[in-house]
Amino acid sequence: MQRNITRRILAVIASATAILAGQAMVAPAHAIIGGAWAGKTRHTVQVDVTKLNGTRTRCSGILVDDSWVLTAGHCLWDTEPSKVTVHVGSLQLDAGYRRGLKGYTGWTKADVALMELDSPVPLGWAPFPAADHYIASGTNLAASGWGQTADGQWPTKLAVCTVRVGPYLENNEHIVHMDVARGDGIQNNGDSGGPIVDAAGVPHAMTISGDHRTVARAVSLADSDLQNWIVSRIG
Repeated sequence: MQRNITRRILAVIASATAILAGQAMVAPAHAIIGGAWAGKTRHTVQVDVTKLNGTRTRCSGILVDDSWVLTAGHCLWDTEPSKVTVHVGSLQLDAGYRRGLKGYTGWTKADVALMELDSPVPLGWAPFPAADHYIASGTNLAASGWGQTADGQWPTKLAVCTVRVGPYLENNEHIVHMDVARGDGIQNNGDSGGPIVDAAGVPHAMTISGDHRTVARAVSLADSDLQNWIVSRIG
């Protein structure tokens, strides 16, 4: 399976530390269950959401360009744009460039949403393309996010872990997803919206759910329908 990227690329994190070799790592519980703290990042984004009922949700996101963030659609359910805060450009929690939203748009075909920031952030780096092919099952990738630790605490720093690409599948709208299996860690609550990248920093998927133990599910960023939708929104 291979589908070409259309006229605009999706920018994401440029690197995620050298955990992609697949070796086992013994580490204390981090935001991602297992894994390690990130040594550097460029595009992984914190998304703070206050629901209409007053509850607070934390998700991750992917900076598409200087004014747009891709995240999981369920992160924004029952939410006014004015109740969403995005932090960009720091490994530390609630740090970096702070932005609100002009608005956001959910996608009817998958658990995906695009948020338009109320003002651009200074990128300061060259963007990287999203994957233009479906990476082979069994490949090791790196997932990153700001989700809860194993004991339910929110972290103070971005975490990463190695995951292994499992089977591909399509949802009812024929949008391609992938399952990833735990490597030295797995995504947890709050990691939805985070990127899953290869050793070169190229994103292949975005986390949308998981069992917090052994398996997580992600939407494939190589899906041409998703790429076309993003281009149509950020045009």
